[in-house]
Amino acid sequence: MRYKLVIIGIITGLIIVGIGLFSWIEQLKPQYSGNIQSKYLRQEVEVYYDIHGIPHIYAQNEEDLYHSLGYVHAQDRLWQMDLIRRIGAGRLAEFFGEDLVEFDRLFRTVGIAQNAKISAHKFLNQRIQPYQKAALAYLQGINEFIQTGPTPIEYYLLQLDVELFTPEDIYLVGGYIAWSFAMAPRTEPIVEHIYQQLGPEYLLDLDLFGDKTINKIPVNGSRPTESAEMAYNYDELMDLLPIPWWHGSNSWVIAP
Repeated sequence: MRYKLVIIGIITGLIIVGIGLFSWIEQLKPQYSGNIQSKYLRQEVEVYYDIHGIPHIYAQNEEDLYHSLGYVHAQDRLWQMDLIRRIGAGRLAEFFGEDLVEFDRLFRTVGIAQNAKISAHKFLNQRIQPYQKAALAYLQGINEFIQTGPTPIEYYLLQLDVELFTPEDIYLVGGYIAWSFAMAPRTEPIVEHIYQQLGPEYLLDLDLFGDKTINKIPVNGSRPTESAEMAYNYDELMDLLPIPWWHGSNSWVIAP
C-alpha cells in the first residue's frame, strides 16, 4: 500500500509540474490576438495575422507603423535578431563559450563593429530625416517588447540577459549581411594558399594579375601569416555559426 501511495504521489507531482511547465511555455509565445497598450503610439494601430502567421500592420502614421513593426518582429524573432547582431559585433562567445572565440576574433578583425560605431554616430548627429525617424521608431518597438513582453525561452535556458537595441545594431546586422554576400572571403583564401604553397606560376591560368600598368592597393599588416591562417580556417569557422549562414544575392522570380 505504501509503494502504491508513493507511485501515485510521484505521478501526481509529475502531472502538476507538466501542467505548470506547459502554462509557462504558453505564456512565452507571441500574442496574435487581443489588445496591447503602448505608451509610445500616437494613434491606434491594427495588426492582423494571416493564416501563414505573417503580420499585416495598419497604422495612421509612419512612426506608429515602424514602431509596431519592431514590436511584432521582436516577439517572433528576438533570439534570432540578437544572434545576428552579435555575429557582426564578434560577441557570440559571450553566449556560447570558448568554441566561438576564434569566430569572434575573425569578425572583430574584419572591423564591422568599429564601422558600426562610426556609422551610428553619424546617423544620430545628422539632420532629422524621415528614414531616421522610421529607424528609431522601429528600434523603440523592439525595445518596448524587450521591456514589457515575455522573454524568449532561449534566454532562460542559457541564463542570459537581453540587451536593448541601438542604432549601432542596425549597422552590425547590415555589415554581417554585406560580408556574407561577398564571395571574396571564400575564394581569396584558396588563391592565397595556392600562391604561398605552390608559387605564382600556378595562378597564371586564373588570369588574376590583369593590367600590369595599373597600380595595386597595398595590403598592410605586420602579421600576414596570422591573417592567412585565419583566412584558411574561414569555412571551418563558418560551420560554428549557431544560425544558418546568409547566402544569395539579388534575384527576381516572375510568374507566367
